[in-house]
Amino acid sequence: MANPLQDKKTQEKAIKHLLEKRNIQGAIDYIVKPSNSMNLNDEELSKIVFEYYIHHNEPACREVFDRNIKLLKDNHVLFTNLGCGFDDIKRNAFTKAYCLNTTANLSMSKATDQIFFVVDFTNIEVLKKFLEIGVVYLVFDNPGNFYAMLLFNDLSDFRKYIEANKIIFFVGRDKTLLSKFFSKLETRRPSMFIDLSIHNDYHAIMDKINNNIRQQTGLTLEIMNKYYRCHDFNYYRKLFTMQPADIKILFITSKNTTINQYITKNWFNAFMDLGYNSRFLIDDSKAYVSLHTGYILEQLNIFKPDMVFYINYASEHVCGKNETSKSLMWILRYRDIATLSEYIGHAANMFILPMTQNGADEIKMLGFPENRMYLTPDGVDASTFKKKVSINGRYACDITSVNNQVGNELNCLNRICSMSGRAIAEKVIDGFYKEAMIMDFQGEVCSIKDIRIMLTKRLSDEGLYLDDNTMKLVVFEFAVIFFSFYRRKIIEWIIDSKITSDLKLWGSGWSQVERFRRFHMGQATYGEELSCIYQASKISLSDQPGASLHERTFEILASGGFPLVKHVETYDDGKDRYNITDYFMENEDIVLFYGKDDLLNKIQLYLDRPEERERIAENGRMIVQEHFTNVAVARKTMEFIKGYYA
Repeated sequence: MANPLQDKKTQEKAIKHLLEKRNIQGAIDYIVKPSNSMNLNDEELSKIVFEYYIHHNEPACREVFDRNIKLLKDNHVLFTNLGCGFDDIKRNAFTKAYCLNTTANLSMSKATDQIFFVVDFTNIEVLKKFLEIGVVYLVFDNPGNFYAMLLFNDLSDFRKYIEANKIIFFVGRDKTLLSKFFSKLETRRPSMFIDLSIHNDYHAIMDKINNNIRQQTGLTLEIMNKYYRCHDFNYYRKLFTMQPADIKILFITSKNTTINQYITKNWFNAFMDLGYNSRFLIDDSKAYVSLHTGYILEQLNIFKPDMVFYINYASEHVCGKNETSKSLMWILRYRDIATLSEYIGHAANMFILPMTQNGADEIKMLGFPENRMYLTPDGVDASTFKKKVSINGRYACDITSVNNQVGNELNCLNRICSMSGRAIAEKVIDGFYKEAMIMDFQGEVCSIKDIRIMLTKRLSDEGLYLDDNTMKLVVFEFAVIFFSFYRRKIIEWIIDSKITSDLKLWGSGWSQVERFRRFHMGQATYGEELSCIYQASKISLSDQPGASLHERTFEILASGGFPLVKHVETYDDGKDRYNITDYFMENEDIVLFYGKDDLLNKIQLYLDRPEERERIAENGRMIVQEHFTNVAVARKTMEFIKGYYA
């Protein structure tokens, strides 16, 4: 019969031998090997590791540990009440739990949830895969696991996640810090738990915190419903007789798109310049922060705004059908054809600001009152987009195009197929996509309305059907595809014409198309860099299909650049959808192109005539300064809303 004490000594000797050779992984593998039946307790194991590894390598261990701790503290992702200096922990650095977790099943990496809550889990490779998916809350109920992770791993590989606050560390069994962190309403809730703790039930802990939050949100909503019940037509009629400083506006955006953040910020700055009492909510600061109903209600309760301005991407975060959504004034900036909030007909004081005629038509079809809808472009931030004294040579070129949609067509197609189902994807979607690929785009690009008509006919021919909501989303994705192929075609025309090879393409997708790769300059930073690009380029393409009166055109002109703008087809009444010629005289203040030949002829013409190009650009810049700054657009918007209550 084997002697347990002898076995234990043999095992200790084997571990010591591996540690003396600095074979940490070998020691770990030996400890967790099932046949060894290790019966060392954590204290005994820590003593062995310290005496035979840390003690002989203390300077190197200290350097690694201190570097890791500094990285966590500098980025404010470490929450603990425990001492975290090397001398505080070096005798409690290695536990059997750490060993077992280090060889955790890699099948965890297949998880698809966005927010992970993991306890006493130290598998570095799996954590990296979690971080590629979303945010990780890493809780160490056993501090020894945390200490061991920092001693035996270099967290510099995690730097980009740590700096983005995508991984948060909680260390120790005191739950005060954990409770305080998750009790903040803006903190994103975990969607997947991996709890390896032997001391606490973290599901129960989080359930208790979430129940408290739900109760708090319910009470806040009751308060808000009572407060906003009196915000009727007469309330707002009286409100608009007051000075701007007496009117409170809350601005909300989301992290879904960078451009929406900047645009909402521009509107906020404009209303501040006009003297309105304004506040701004944005959730781009930390990966674990999100705007949602509870947090928005909390801010409504604190600020008690008279109106809320938000872009459609944030609409799902706003509270549903209740007295607050009915009576409070919601100003919805509608930039894309996407699912409109189900309560737009419920909100008695809602105003919608579509930026395209397609958007306006979509809203009309839903029965929304036209006298509460104001078609308007976004204004330009004149303090950022302005003509500089000198041109930055780094950005100088004959022609530039700034777009992010090119190269993402297959992603859109995959989303369409997923929404439509296999039968529709095979019989309708695939053929429609191939048809878009071979279009010459000599005339007008298909509008969203045209795409819906074409797609509906193809479905009908096959005896197939999509519900209204899915059809709307599919049409929107196809619009992105059509616009992307159209923008590709424009650049192909220019390259094939050989008018110039001095072409610069900015945006996220151009390098995915081989023949554009050598012209791709990367992704331009919105704001100052974008303004420099526009001023330094002799010609900047403004090719937004269906939207010639677009903020890109204003940004180019405000920066002192020369935009060549895609002409938009007129309605039967002869009016441009955006009435660009009501503000800009063609070939005096703005230059439009009508197709391939016209585009190439005008590129050649204005490259050859720099003085004429600069004269038109300056004329257009002066018009933008008068009519299309963010302040000018905000002022007109408020005049429209005031007129409704007058």
